[in-house]
Amino acid sequence: MKKWKTWLIGITVFLVIGGILFGTYLFIQKSMADLDAKKSDNESPVLEVKDVTINKGELYKVEDFVSSCKDNLSEECSIEFKEKKMADYKEPGEYEIVLRAIDDKENETLKTAHLVIAGEGENPVPGDDSVPLPSENIPSGDTPSEFSPEKEVRKVSVTSKELVETKNFYGTTCQYVTTVYYDVYSDGSLVEIRRDNPEATCDYSGYNATLKDLAGEVETQMQTYGDTIAEAYLKTVERRTGRGLQAMNLDLSLSAAAELRALEIGYSGIYSGERPNTSTFILDELGIAYQGGMEYLASDILDPETMINKVLQTSGANETFYDSAYTRIGIGMAMVHNRSFWVIYVTQ
Repeated sequence: MKKWKTWLIGITVFLVIGGILFGTYLFIQKSMADLDAKKSDNESPVLEVKDVTINKGELYKVEDFVSSCKDNLSEECSIEFKEKKMADYKEPGEYEIVLRAIDDKENETLKTAHLVIAGEGENPVPGDDSVPLPSENIPSGDTPSEFSPEKEVRKVSVTSKELVETKNFYGTTCQYVTTVYYDVYSDGSLVEIRRDNPEATCDYSGYNATLKDLAGEVETQMQTYGDTIAEAYLKTVERRTGRGLQAMNLDLSLSAAAELRALEIGYSGIYSGERPNTSTFILDELGIAYQGGMEYLASDILDPETMINKVLQTSGANETFYDSAYTRIGIGMAMVHNRSFWVIYVTQ
């Protein structure tokens, strides 16, 4: 019976790691191709703008002037005012607003729109969420000539509220608190303008996930952050070749293990070499052969180069990274509770 159970566990682990390896291969290959395309990208974003009219005292932002923006490689455009002063116009009048759209390779597009600020006594501008025009909203007994701008609904202040939500992840209970900001109008109505990323406070004492439980999330994480992981690997290539060493090979089995380990750290709340509910090294648990294996961790970093720099500051990391005997590397990155967790394995 024991042999049968051991064989079943071995098959299960093989299937889990096999599926992750296939997904890791596809996403890293795609990400490497995307990075190569970005290096040769010389096309500017296609930006379409629109004019904006507001009342004196109202606020505006760069997104208000954008009808659409598309880039040949990126899903989103980065858009900004060409000059800082264009975000600060307050007095009534008409202003030219120059918008700048830029992609990852610094290709840019400039387009001009117009901002009109209506002064007191001028025809006020109803917002998307305003009440009907004054002529349709005159109380009984009033005439159009007696209508006062003060009777129209307008923005008066900004306020915020906290939204609280409780979620469970693999035996861990987390409370998410999201701060939401609103424009307050003179009739007491609220219009949401933005919200912060939720902050999580978790009780990890009940964490009970196995690697098989976490495996289902690997594909989603790799789809989302494959480009970032690929770029991190290229940074290790630059470091090694810059010292006249051969680049380490990006090993798919090590990368799959690193991705699982990043998820495990994020969901268990244990940011250390210690693993939750077991003392077994993850490479051993997954049956991955290695010699002289080292595990490096980083968290709360999105930029791959910054992450590599931090890892290289770890005690002994420089000796390992720049030792020609170490030829294999695996990199995993996961976002859990709006925090980034990186794991790197380097082996001979």
